[in-house]
Amino acid sequence: MKQVYKYDLAIEGGPSDIMMPRGAAILHVGHQGDPEVVHIWAMVDVSEPTTILKTFYVVGTGQDIPEPSRWQHIGTVVFAVDLVWHVFQETIR
Repeated sequence: MKQVYKYDLAIEGGPSDIMMPRGAAILHVGHQGDPEVVHIWAMVDVSEPTTILKTFYVVGTGQDIPEPSRWQHIGTVVFAVDLVWHVFQETIR
């Protein structure tokens, strides 16, 4: 059975590691009001016993992206005109 789960990403402090069921598909990145937290919504198979580690990185507009070839952009979250976060997922392990 598939369901949509929400995961929280830290904005400060570098990459965030999240355990997700194998085959999880990212549906959306966004927020629910708190400018300190970005969320990812993913469709997951709740009967999947195997979990995998996925790594995400949030950077603000104008901030450096460490090792840019390591990351794939998956979405942008706009809180206000001057508060915009860009979410990347690690492409290599």
